[in-house]
Amino acid sequence: MAGAGARACARPDSQTCTGLSPLMRQLDKALPLPPEVVDATTDAIGTITADRAVVAERAYPGASYDLHLRCRDSRLVPGPSPRFPQSEFVP
Repeated sequence: MAGAGARACARPDSQTCTGLSPLMRQLDKALPLPPEVVDATTDAIGTITADRAVVAERAYPGASYDLHLRCRDSRLVPGPSPRFPQSEFVP
């Protein structure tokens, strides 16, 4: 996922798309979690905000459909984009 300290949905090992990132923040505030648990979980799921993850999750599938079904190239799908620096493309 990773620029700006986040992982993206483009990574097969990422858990960002599951909504665990915002849930972890809520759990961290509500429960007395040990720092090593918070660190390990953050390493596994990333630190992207929920709002930013949703924007990226909506942009990439739409751009893919536009490219492959409508033959409209938004230049988002072929590789990294400055619009979503937290997204990482894995070959």
